[in-house]
Amino acid sequence: MGLTEPPQFDHADRRDIYDYVESHGAVPAENVRKALQMEPRPFGHHVAILQRDGMVQRVDGELRIAYEGGIEESFEAYADEVMLARRL
Repeated sequence: MGLTEPPQFDHADRRDIYDYVESHGAVPAENVRKALQMEPRPFGHHVAILQRDGMVQRVDGELRIAYEGGIEESFEAYADEVMLARRL
């Protein structure tokens, strides 16, 4: 999956999880699960598949979009921290 290619999903729940994380940025996994009204077991299953496929990553309990071949950099501007992923 490149930055310009739309992600492909074989299950609607995976698309919902991805879309939620994409629109909200890094978000606690439990918040995503509750917002999507999913049970813990199927949610965990779908997140594991999204992680395996390199679409999301879990960092310190938060889900975020995984950028293939990218380097994550952190900048501080106007007291807000901004995370960027740069494609190599």
